[in-house]
Amino acid sequence: MPSPARLCAYGIGVAAFELAVAIALAAGVGPQRVSLVLAISATLTAALAIALRGLLRPGGGDGDGSGPPGGTEPPWWPGFERDLRGYMRDREPV
Repeated sequence: MPSPARLCAYGIGVAAFELAVAIALAAGVGPQRVSLVLAISATLTAALAIALRGLLRPGGGDGDGSGPPGGTEPPWWPGFERDLRGYMRDREPV
């Protein structure tokens, strides 16, 4: 899988190509409706590429194990873990 930056660059490249074709079609080379569809597609492609870059960046998504920013836990976390362990230990097996 390509790196997030490379994936974003591919997406922006595709969006730029779609936009260039849309502009050429809007200039009278082809049908106007196709131009509008390609312009919308270029916008959505660029937005998706930027969003995916943020999600695929290391530490950018949930559940990646990177922990909270700064490496500190919230003050309620140790008590929550303690209570959860007690609950898991005391509950009846299914």
